[in-house]
Amino acid sequence: MIRIPEVSVKRHVAFGYGSHVCIGQHLARMELTMALNTLLDRLPHLRLDESMPAPVIRGLTMRGADSVCVVFDKQIAERHSVADAARRGVEVTH
Repeated sequence: MIRIPEVSVKRHVAFGYGSHVCIGQHLARMELTMALNTLLDRLPHLRLDESMPAPVIRGLTMRGADSVCVVFDKQIAERHSVADAARRGVEVTH
């Protein structure tokens, strides 16, 4: 007879499931989506790093990437911010 030891597997239940589901999960996801969209809107020169592997999305219910490599084009952003300031009549000094 071979005995296989019992292994305790802990499942990811961040928002719960079944009768224990978090009633605020949809609000939390909506807030996260809005925060990320606002961040990306305010950093228009943020883009995926093409020299790195593309992000791999995993999961069925809790989908996401382990990492996302990005590049911020600082020089382009600085030129745009100086141009925007000049349009508004603001003097920019470095």
